[in-house]
Amino acid sequence: LLKKNGYFNMAFVTNPLASSRRLNINNSYDIAPSVITFSVPRALIGDGAESIGKIDKLLYELFADKIKEHNWIISEGFILRKLLSFVVSDVTLTTVPPDKVFNDFEAVLDSDYPEPYFAWIHVYPPHIPYLPPESYVGMFDNSLKLRTYKKQRNVYDSRTKYYEYENFPDEIQPSIDTLRARYDEFIRYCDKEFENFINQLNKKNKLDNTVVIVSADHGQSFEHAYLAHMGPHLYEQVTNIPLIIKEPAQSKGMFINDLVDQVDIPATIADFAGIPPSSWFEGGSLIPVMRGNHLKPRATFSMNLDKNKGLGMEIKKGTFAVWEGDYKLIHYLEENKSLLFNLKEDRDEMHNIIDERPEIGRHLLDLIYDNLKEINKRNKKESESG
Repeated sequence: LLKKNGYFNMAFVTNPLASSRRLNINNSYDIAPSVITFSVPRALIGDGAESIGKIDKLLYELFADKIKEHNWIISEGFILRKLLSFVVSDVTLTTVPPDKVFNDFEAVLDSDYPEPYFAWIHVYPPHIPYLPPESYVGMFDNSLKLRTYKKQRNVYDSRTKYYEYENFPDEIQPSIDTLRARYDEFIRYCDKEFENFINQLNKKNKLDNTVVIVSADHGQSFEHAYLAHMGPHLYEQVTNIPLIIKEPAQSKGMFINDLVDQVDIPATIADFAGIPPSSWFEGGSLIPVMRGNHLKPRATFSMNLDKNKGLGMEIKKGTFAVWEGDYKLIHYLEENKSLLFNLKEDRDEMHNIIDERPEIGRHLLDLIYDNLKEINKRNKKESESG
């Protein structure tokens, strides 16, 4: 939409699962470097994703665009991995530092680039492994524990054992607490790098007519016996993410407590650009809210659908969450199980009130199934039409 309206589009993405090529929207971008461009290998071999090694980077450069899964070459069961295992060194510093992405974007701004432009900058940190520079390590936990990739990965890989628990067992809780501290240290590092980035743009007068929107793809959980974000749950630790919008020449900030959704971001960008809303927008512009108006009450949704076959296929598995007013319902489709929380009274989601407020639970569940029915109907129609 932006490209059709004269925008020069750039995508600087460090996560291979979110790259413009993986999402099949690469043709909409004028500049979209390969994700591997932003990696800084710190060992001979990593895991090809969360920790990048020299061989990982080489294999990605050779095969990433030629075969779907280049990581099979260095998978645990492949002979090359076994042969190299004796020389694998542990990693103590992130292999995808945010300043690498920011610097590459700044280099474009220092060149002769077209305007107006849109830039999507997606940094991998503070995703696990939580490995900031040494000056940040120990800021929230001064022990020597969990300071390397392998040690953090050992805790992370055990996460599925606790899915059926309400809380982490006592024997693992100290490791969870330390890992949370490492996460906080990593966030502090990322915040500082972002501050440096914004300061550089200000010094170059690159923000005089630029809107900056900051958000995240997910949070990380250290509660409910649920670690990180991969898995079935949609608790607030994962779904309640930042949304910060900075307008040109804006000098004062304000907090807005209306319930909003990431589907509102495209409509907001279009509104800032003076482009009429498109029929495919699922959300609405947030500019009126920023001007002091309140959104009409509405439900918002989140979902984890990675158990399904793929985009455009019938949705039969997964987890859904719906928010309306003070209430949030989490529904597990396969188990036909629901959790209901009053977030105003119970922000930590400790008290499931589905039996106490069955009418609210039924209403929110109907919202999920009504939308699910509609999207499956649409997917089936598009599939049949080819």
